[in-house]
Amino acid sequence: MQSSPSCLSSTFLRVVNNQRRLKRLSNRIPFSIQPFSISAAVVAAATTFNNPPLKMQPIKLYTANTPNGEKVSILCEELKALGKLDYEVHAIDIMKNIQKEDWFLKINPNGRIPAIVDPNNNDFSVMESAAILLYLEKKFDDDHAFSWPSTDAKGDDYRSEVLQWIFFAHGGTGPMQGQANHFRMQAVGESKNVIPYAIKRYRDETLRLYSVYEKHLEGRDWLVGEGKGKYSIADMNAFPWVLWHKFAGIKDEEVGPNVTRWLRNNLDRPAVQKGLRIPSETELLKKILNEVSPAALPTHSHTARALLLFMFLSHTLDFSLFSFLLLPPSLPPLPPQLGKKFSMVESARLDAGAPETVMDPQRTSHFLPTLCI
Repeated sequence: MQSSPSCLSSTFLRVVNNQRRLKRLSNRIPFSIQPFSISAAVVAAATTFNNPPLKMQPIKLYTANTPNGEKVSILCEELKALGKLDYEVHAIDIMKNIQKEDWFLKINPNGRIPAIVDPNNNDFSVMESAAILLYLEKKFDDDHAFSWPSTDAKGDDYRSEVLQWIFFAHGGTGPMQGQANHFRMQAVGESKNVIPYAIKRYRDETLRLYSVYEKHLEGRDWLVGEGKGKYSIADMNAFPWVLWHKFAGIKDEEVGPNVTRWLRNNLDRPAVQKGLRIPSETELLKKILNEVSPAALPTHSHTARALLLFMFLSHTLDFSLFSFLLLPPSLPPLPPQLGKKFSMVESARLDAGAPETVMDPQRTSHFLPTLCI
């Protein structure tokens, strides 16, 4: 049976109209849910189900409340805030020399904190704080939040500048300030281990290094980057040491205004506040942070003076050391009638520009070097 011409014509028109409707409908349907896209999505979902992405395991951070420890915990907190990194903290009691035990020496042969172990990289371990910063930035800062990509026209130059400032702090600020602190703290006790030249030498060198920061930070917020700069691992690397300047006998007024402003720029970051409190928030840290606060003022109360006098008389190591460090460096000197011990310490205090406490070096020698870690 043959169809009439009119029947064929109407059938043809229906087909054409249906195709037009389908075309108009397909134009209204988002690309991602059109039939061929749905098929691709199904395949992708099935592939993901069969081969799920590997979950990143937490980095293991072995650390303590020191400038070198804080620089790493700050970067860990910055990356954690971006969802790039998870990490677990293993507090190391450097007062008990835990970092010298055999199990730790397998992680860091140098027996110092901080150190990390990356379970995502066959338990690869990294020692030296600056090397840890570079490792974490390379592995986890793929968006270059704290660095610059090579696709940036000046990216390689900025990365070179980051390395320059890291090496400047790692080879200059940390070691010189650590030695200033060491000799400042050794200038006490029956051994008459007061070395004015060493105290002055390292304190002056620390101040010179600070002057380099001061000049460079003129008109800048951060160490590296165009214009006022960009917050980077160069800042994280130097910041904790400068924050602890009073340990080297550096007074607040000796820290230049540009460096002081830069310190507060760092402290304004929530991740920095968290990182400074890893593995714990100590009373000493609270004191340091309060003194950096713009509202902080020295306290010269009678209670503080009485406490200081008690410490000189008590000769109790743990109490005198930590309590004395919590008192402001600008506290007036004690009266000379405290005797021979005070005279030796007073000499060191005048050379170092900050007060010292009387302690027996035979009782404190195991502790003093740890402040330079």
